[in-house]
Amino acid sequence: MPDRQTVSGWATDHRVLTERDSSEPGPYSCARTPYLVEPMDALGDPECSELLIMKAAQIGYSEFLRNAIGFWIAQDSGPVLIVLPTENDAKEVLDERIGPMVEATPCLAEHITGRKRNISRRRIILDNMEVHVAWSGSPGSLARRAIRYLLIDEADKFGEFSGKEADPISLGKKRLTTFGHRAKVAVGSTPTTRNGHTWKLWESIPTKKHYHLPCPHCGDFQPPNWQQVRWPKDLPGDRHLQAERIELDALAWYECRACEGRIEERHRTAMLGRGVWVAEGQTIDPAGILGGPPVDARRRAYHIPGLLSPWLTYSKLAAEWIAAIGDDALMMDFRNSRLGETYEVQAVSMRSAEFAEKITKGHARGVVPLWAGIILATADTQKDHFVYAIRAHGYGWKSRLIDHGKCFTFAELRQKCLDTPFVWEDPGLAHLFPRYLMIDSGGGAIEGEDRSRTDDVYQFSLTDPTRILASKGLGGRSAGRGNPVRMSSIKYAMHGEEQPVEIGLCVIDVGYFKDILAARIKKPEDAPDAWELHQDVDAEYCRQLASERKIIVREGRAGPSMRWVKVSQHARNEAWDIETMQVALAQLAHVESLDPPEVLAHEREQSRIRSQLPPQPSGMRDAHGRPFDVRHR
Repeated sequence: MPDRQTVSGWATDHRVLTERDSSEPGPYSCARTPYLVEPMDALGDPECSELLIMKAAQIGYSEFLRNAIGFWIAQDSGPVLIVLPTENDAKEVLDERIGPMVEATPCLAEHITGRKRNISRRRIILDNMEVHVAWSGSPGSLARRAIRYLLIDEADKFGEFSGKEADPISLGKKRLTTFGHRAKVAVGSTPTTRNGHTWKLWESIPTKKHYHLPCPHCGDFQPPNWQQVRWPKDLPGDRHLQAERIELDALAWYECRACEGRIEERHRTAMLGRGVWVAEGQTIDPAGILGGPPVDARRRAYHIPGLLSPWLTYSKLAAEWIAAIGDDALMMDFRNSRLGETYEVQAVSMRSAEFAEKITKGHARGVVPLWAGIILATADTQKDHFVYAIRAHGYGWKSRLIDHGKCFTFAELRQKCLDTPFVWEDPGLAHLFPRYLMIDSGGGAIEGEDRSRTDDVYQFSLTDPTRILASKGLGGRSAGRGNPVRMSSIKYAMHGEEQPVEIGLCVIDVGYFKDILAARIKKPEDAPDAWELHQDVDAEYCRQLASERKIIVREGRAGPSMRWVKVSQHARNEAWDIETMQVALAQLAHVESLDPPEVLAHEREQSRIRSQLPPQPSGMRDAHGRPFDVRHR
């Protein structure tokens, strides 16, 4: 049995990085990432049972994991389970990372059994231990075997867990029971929000450590703080040009919190080498000596921001920060992936109580305001009914709901949304009919039949294609490309028909128009683009208008993005959907070109005057030579 080493000592003596492994091939050196030495050695420390690395991206974590596994194989064997977000991630880590390391490292290769099937994309079986992988979406892959070492990578990217257990981390920890105090769990993850696995684990661990660096000018030890990064603020051009200039010309620097000295990139290597891990509650003097109470060594958490990474310069980080300003998704990605911090976005949401004031304004149901220039109808398709909204639109995007309800047949929907005349606030004006009806083409399958509601909606739209517009909403990453609302022509084979027919389909970027709707709802009643309700709107309609909120979401390896989601799984959102469609239809109908109220009033007055004038001669005469009145013909 070889003399016991630390993990970092073993890696320095035995690891050689290949061109396949690293952009910096050659013998592994801790000097590149000295901040990883203490947490790495904790994985070989019998006193440490649980370790968290709350980290930024590009800090050397992949080699950190491989060093730990190599050390365990060589000096402290026991079954290992690595848990990753997806099945592909899990298989890839064995096939492209761990397997090649074992084969390329002599002291590890001597444990290979010689059986080809013992090294695969699912497991590595050696003569002294096994390494297995699992992924968050498969409870079965987590529950099969006892393990000594549990490694969890990117916990905040775990998807929905289909098992009965609380989460993959809890289920993985249950596999450690057999090995008792000899077991060890290590979690390495980029945090997302305070509700994520990573932050919750960080808060639960008593010993939280930060890497302190000495100022090259005054010697003060301090943890890296993004607020101390500086760059010129008077550069020409917009912020994107400024960001590009800062990165290309390396214009950013770090300012010491104590002496305000300018710390350049050239200082970083020496500073990193002299860095010291300091637990919260401890102190450190200019000589690098720790003071304060002793810390719990069993459960430790380390925060590693990108400001420590030798691969991320101050100028690159500054450029990315500037580019992210004003974009919550980009800013979240920067905070998470570059600073290793959580980021809380103020979610866009509505409360049903917000609509009470709009209802009490006393706008009569079924009555068209004099400032309106067009009426539009929208309908959401359900399996056995339709929910509709009819809204008057005017100059400057001002609008008012004048009717809403539910109906059960297409004939009833046509009557309510196209053939119903609406009276004006001035009873002397002629009635106004809705110009268009936009109807959602979804609705699902029809119970007891092998056709869908989509067939029925398309058939309905063909009965009056100039006024009835079938629509389809796009969301998520499939949206955001091109015009947010556009008409397209598709070929569709109706149920039971062999030949497809041409259907006009309105394609809508629903996220885009939900953003606009949310902004208009927040407008005051006296705003030029006020969004109004009639006085008979019921509480259920208001609840549905408040049924969604906009939050940050992550999907697998994809970066964060803002999405509209239901506030609860069973929340009804038909009213929210048809009001979103109203915004889209208004844009499609070019509501922005409607005349201002004063122009409409002038035109109506002129029309009224003309109607009261005596009949004008047409220029034609009857057989007796008298003027011929065409109105009386």
